[in-house]
Amino acid sequence: MLGSITNPAAFADVQNSSSNNVSVLNKSDEAIKTNDKKIEINSQDSEAQHNNVLYINKINLMTYALYNKGMYLN
Repeated sequence: MLGSITNPAAFADVQNSSSNNVSVLNKSDEAIKTNDKKIEINSQDSEAQHNNVLYINKINLMTYALYNKGMYLN
């Protein structure tokens, strides 16, 4: 593991992947807001509620991955 941390080539795509991850997080946030509006209109909309859970889990997993990736860069 230490070999990959000290190898700069191992992190050549970090900037690009981080930008892509931020884009996905922003789209997930927008989707959550849209589903929240659907739930306001119909509080029984189980599909919108389910989708929010999926998007929130996605955000949590990506945040965790970005945080752990960042720990190796410091």
